[in-house]
Amino acid sequence: MYEKDGEKYFVVDGHTHFWDASPDNWVEGQEEYAKGWIECFHAYQGLGPKETHWPLDRFQKYSEELMMHDLFEAGHVDKAIFQPTNLRQWYKNGFNTTENDGALAEKHPDKFLVNTTFDPREGDAGMKAFEERVKRYNCKGVKLYTAEWRGDSRGWSLKDPEAARYLEKCEALGVKNIHIHKGPTIWPLDKDAFDVSDVDHVATNFQGLNFVVEHVGLPRIEDFCFMATQERNVYAGLAVVIGGLMHARPKFFAKVMGELMFWLGEDKLIFGADYAIWEPKWQVEGFVDWNMPGDDELSDFPPLTVDQKKKILGLNAARLYDIDVPEELPVEGPGERRARRRAELMTTLVLGARAAVWAALGTVRDPELDEPLTDLGFVARCEVSDAGHAVIRLRLPTYFCAPNFAFLMVADAYDAVAGVPGLTGLDIRLEDHFAADVINRGVAARQGFVASFEGEAVDELDTLRYDFVRKAVLAGTDRVCRSLGGRDPRALTLGDVPASPDLDRLRARRRELGLPAGDGDPLLLDPATGQAVAPADAKRHLAFARLTRTSMEANSGVCRGMLRARYSLTSEEEGTG
Repeated sequence: MYEKDGEKYFVVDGHTHFWDASPDNWVEGQEEYAKGWIECFHAYQGLGPKETHWPLDRFQKYSEELMMHDLFEAGHVDKAIFQPTNLRQWYKNGFNTTENDGALAEKHPDKFLVNTTFDPREGDAGMKAFEERVKRYNCKGVKLYTAEWRGDSRGWSLKDPEAARYLEKCEALGVKNIHIHKGPTIWPLDKDAFDVSDVDHVATNFQGLNFVVEHVGLPRIEDFCFMATQERNVYAGLAVVIGGLMHARPKFFAKVMGELMFWLGEDKLIFGADYAIWEPKWQVEGFVDWNMPGDDELSDFPPLTVDQKKKILGLNAARLYDIDVPEELPVEGPGERRARRRAELMTTLVLGARAAVWAALGTVRDPELDEPLTDLGFVARCEVSDAGHAVIRLRLPTYFCAPNFAFLMVADAYDAVAGVPGLTGLDIRLEDHFAADVINRGVAARQGFVASFEGEAVDELDTLRYDFVRKAVLAGTDRVCRSLGGRDPRALTLGDVPASPDLDRLRARRRELGLPAGDGDPLLLDPATGQAVAPADAKRHLAFARLTRTSMEANSGVCRGMLRARYSLTSEEEGTG
């Protein structure tokens, strides 16, 4: 461990490489791009101290011995995390691959952790290979290069539906740390693909994953900060920030660090030397010695404490990757104290939070049956963690229940639970349904039915929802009339009817349609027109209301029975969640 002035620093280099960009590895016909890429990298090395600059031939392909020396013997690094970059379009065997990184890590298992990568453009074959790499190298993270070329494609977006499939697989495999290159442009890649604008989309949709934005989106530092401060699972990867700015642009470095500390705080900053562009030794030593200048221009930013630097240099990455830290090192700064106290509070409130979530789900009705999901047994799982993260799983009686009904149910459940105060995150999904993946992605992205079922759906579901509520009004009218004890409903107002849950329910459904629901409003009302039912039409209206109620209750019974059979439930288990 590095030690200075009696303080020890456990250093985790969160961004390192073992690449081969030598001419022997260049793809024939792509030499211009392979050469341009590595020369652009080499030019960035010029931003470090002159004595650390390498000749180009060494920079193109360096040895295992040199890397081990630069990181662990001279560089003060205790653990390093490999971040691969394939670039197989330009390099025969890839530029910096999981396989090469993994081979080195297997020789030095106490020194390295291996991340892998994926490219959603590779489809199902890529998914299978990704899963194999994760299991082979015990990967806890991935490094994504959204600007990488593949055939005629010159990049991809985290918003792409195929990217969501891979991120779902990350969740399933326990690959929880998603590193994304969003920083300075590297020739010949396109600038637009480095923009941070697609990060908040996935950070919101996949709150069980940590998104480490490598190079903090430079030079778009303000865009990154204003986005990252809203997303609790977005972190700042400091590769390039320290190596590229601390020596060459000290004032700009101070401004960038000040903004990152102000908007994100010390708990969300991750050190990375970006070897072999820059060696870690001078970065670690320089950062420990560095502090915020006293310029008036930077007076908004307070100095960094020793404990804050310890977090940034290693303890934060150790927390994300479950790396054991020497017992004498962990420190608790203001951010962690707030987190601990909040966690303690959430622990005492978690049962109340679950009750609140369950109550919110109780306001969500099956659109066709007009009964709460919680009563029907459609909530398979309802949990709230000590940290306030809600996990909801919904189910239906059959695998082929109508997708429009299912979409309404999941979307309404999401909206209801999202409004519960105190939740820090929400993961709500439909399970065991043929359209579950499409529905879950669409609801999480707030896309609407047509966008979710692109090419299949032509209209949103507002008209369908209206028809269901209209039927609920008819069924509710029959329920209320059945309790009148022989009184003629034709002359009655809602205020003439004895108070009951059925009457409250009828009033609520009428309000949803914008229909009159006050004490002086008629009991018999045409839900399609909002007009009072004429006495001559009352018999037919009541017969239709009775038929509607009978049909809905019969459907409810069928659905309950099918659900119990499908999941081997007792009637008592239906509503437990």
